[in-house]
Amino acid sequence: MDLSALQQHSRSEHLHARHQKADKLYRLGTEYIKRASEDNPNDPDRALLRNAVRCLSASIENNRKDPRPYLQMAYLFLLTGNSRKAIRYVQESQRLQPDNPRAKQLLAHAQKQASHGTKKAVAAARAAAPLNPALMGQRRQAFIEELSSTLEQAFRELPGLQPTWVKPVLDGYRKVQDEYNQTYNRLCKRLDQLEQHMDIQDLDRELQKLEVTLNRLDDICELSGQMVALFQRIEHLRKLLEHQLSANRAQALPQSEVQALLDKYQPVCDELADDLDTLEGSGFDISALMPGYDALILTFQQLDQLIH
Repeated sequence: MDLSALQQHSRSEHLHARHQKADKLYRLGTEYIKRASEDNPNDPDRALLRNAVRCLSASIENNRKDPRPYLQMAYLFLLTGNSRKAIRYVQESQRLQPDNPRAKQLLAHAQKQASHGTKKAVAAARAAAPLNPALMGQRRQAFIEELSSTLEQAFRELPGLQPTWVKPVLDGYRKVQDEYNQTYNRLCKRLDQLEQHMDIQDLDRELQKLEVTLNRLDDICELSGQMVALFQRIEHLRKLLEHQLSANRAQALPQSEVQALLDKYQPVCDELADDLDTLEGSGFDISALMPGYDALILTFQQLDQLIH
């Protein structure tokens, strides 16, 4: 056996799987950006943009040679007014794909935004009337109190959440997710208002603690969605095959019909096995899904025995 060739084949398969994962994450991140701007293009949903950043960053980690997620990250930062980061991501995309016309357009727009933003900030600083320090102090303190209360609640409620295959539990998770995202969006808008009048770096660092916590909640909801969908697919196929097995016991089916059924659903069973392996390989407990899967495979084997 050529171990070198085997290892090379294994590495190639692993790389291909990572690139497939990167492509899925890129498409998901792109969809999040699209949804974030649907209701109000001038005020995109910060929670959805945060999800987009998470997906696109993970896409880049899995395939650093794909220029597309870099370009989408640039567009995302343009949406949020961060022209400096937008320029950096466009340039990285151009390094991988120098002749992309969209990259050139985004770079020109980002550079124009950066120049305009600098001039606008200088003009505003010169024209601004003196602000009431006491009022700004009150707004800052109100932001700190709401953020602290939200963080305390999140640290109390969220660490115990685990991925689930039970749909009602997932529905509860998503309700909690929506509530936290509404709070997060409100805090982001208040922070944007404060930024016009004071240095907010310390407040932004505190807000990032909430972002880290909510990212974990997003991951749990996403994984739970996959588990619920996988459970439903297993149960649907199990019931379908059990119905066919019962029908055969009542009246023997032609072997050709049974064989056609097995040929049709063998790839589906293989795909379900791969999905279970992927979940387990990611470190998650799949024991709750295994009884249904084992019953499915047993039914499949019983059908197979009818023609062998």
